[in-house]
Amino acid sequence: MAEEDSDEDEKRANDYFAYQASRFRESWEVQWFGYFGFFEDTRDSKLPNSILADIVFAPQVPYLTLTDPIRAVVIVDPVTFEVDLKVKGTTEAEDKHLSSLAVPFTSSATFPSRSLKRDYTSKLSTLEFALGLLDYSLEATITVRVTHGSWPDGYRAQIAARTASISHEKIILLDSRDKEAVLVDDDGWIPLSRQVASVEINGKLKVGVKALLGDDIDVTKERFFSPKKAGKRCGTLNVGFCRMDVTVACYYLLLGR
Repeated sequence: MAEEDSDEDEKRANDYFAYQASRFRESWEVQWFGYFGFFEDTRDSKLPNSILADIVFAPQVPYLTLTDPIRAVVIVDPVTFEVDLKVKGTTEAEDKHLSSLAVPFTSSATFPSRSLKRDYTSKLSTLEFALGLLDYSLEATITVRVTHGSWPDGYRAQIAARTASISHEKIILLDSRDKEAVLVDDDGWIPLSRQVASVEINGKLKVGVKALLGDDIDVTKERFFSPKKAGKRCGTLNVGFCRMDVTVACYYLLLGR
C-alpha cells in the first residue's frame, strides 16, 4: 500500500497538471454526472467508416443517413467538420473519391437559433452541407418503446425529431426504408439509427412517427416535449395498430449563459 502511495506522490510531483488531467474523468462522474451525463472526450468525434457502406445513392434520394455522432456537437472553439466520400470498388485499391471536405466553423453567437446550408463543389460532385445552430441548448437522448400492439409487416416506419424554432428541418432517428419489418426487441424497444438531438433550454422538441405503405403516408402522429433540465420527459404516440412510449432525457451542454 505504501509503495502505491509513493507512486502516486511521484506522479503528482513530476507533472501536477498531467496528474490532475488523468483524474478528471473520475471527478467528473462524481460531481457532474447528474447534470451532463457520462464524460466523453469529444475533441475528435469520428463517424465509423462502415456506416455508409450499404447506402445506395440515387438521384431521388441524395441524402446520406447519418448514424453518429452519439453526442451533440458543442461549438466553443473552432470546429472542423470532415467528410470523405468514396465510391466503393471491388477492392479497396479501386475505391474512387467522390468528395473530400474539411470545413472549419466558428460562431461567436448563435442567437437566434437558425439553420445554415452551404454548397461545396469538387471535381466530381457538389456537396450540400446543412447545420443547425441552437441557442443555449440541451442534449436530448430519445428512446422509443412499443408498449401495446405491434408494428404490421409491410409498413415502413419513419421516426424523426425537430425543434419548434427550426421546424422545417428534421433529424431522422429511424427510416426502415424497404425493410420488410421494423425491428423491435423482446422488451418492445425499437433500435434507432440515431438517438441524439438538441433543443433549446426554453424551446420545444417535436418527436413524430410516420407509418408508410409504399410511398403513401398512412398514419402520422407527433408530440411536443418541453425539455426538463437534467431530467426526463415521457409521452405516448398512438398510431392505431400500436402504442409507442417516447422518452426524452436531457443533459446540459454548457453551464448557464
